[in-house]
Amino acid sequence: MFELAERTGDEIALADPSGHLTWAELAVKINAAAHALLESGFDQGRSAVLGSNCSATAIMYAAALSREWDPAPFSGRPTAAARAGSSPT
Repeated sequence: MFELAERTGDEIALADPSGHLTWAELAVKINAAAHALLESGFDQGRSAVLGSNCSATAIMYAAALSREWDPAPFSGRPTAAARAGSSPT
């Protein structure tokens, strides 16, 4: 991802209702989030990222991936099968 940011830094990489980020901006935010996790004492290893479908959640997930942690994404939004009252097969 950071190599892509160097090659296509001004292209839009991520967008949600709050706005958009270029590849260069996204790389800076991911790096800052990863450093904040480390500075806060977050222990690498298995982790979960719980959030809505937005840029902030994607940034935190990518921050964990960038440090070769093993994040598991979770969403509070039910699947189509759950909304229909059936269980996935």
